Amino acid sequence: MAVDVDAVAVATEACPGVAGLSSGRFAEVATYLPGRRVVGVRATEDELEVHVVAQWEVALPFVAAEVRSVVAPLSGGLPVAVFIDDIDIPPSLFGVEEGPPELPGEVVEPGDPIEEVTLLPGQTGVEELTVVEPGPLGAPLEEEPKGRRPPASDEDLPGDLR
Repeated sequence: MAVDVDAVAVATEACPGVAGLSSGRFAEVATYLPGRRVVGVRATEDELEVHVVAQWEVALPFVAAEVRSVVAPLSGGLPVAVFIDDIDIPPSLFGVEEGPPELPGEVVEPGDPIEEVTLLPGQTGVEELTVVEPGPLGAPLEEEPKGRRPPASDEDLPGDLR
């Protein structure tokens, strides 16, 4: 019996302890269907994997058991492996009342037409460019000495390295 990965995804996301499905660390967990993919659900010959982001303040064993119990009837007899890839921590725990600010501009979805921008000769399209040198934050930049450095001598080395 084939696994209905869409039904598995819907049932998983309906669990109170689940904040959402997870695509894994490298976005490798998904089932590819014609023209789309179902993130967080992967059926192999041996098992059905479900990758989730757990809600904050819910015991992780409870989340795994909850997902396993709702997905098992949809698994086609495959054992269900539940992976908790992340925990949805509320921003208030970081001293922030809201999430990050919205970025300016519009969201472009795959397949949306993109406006072509024509630059005049001499234009770069960059309004402002800030160059940041590596180093500790706020530390003054030191100038490199001019010319070649003298070769190190044995006298410059600590006693145990001479």
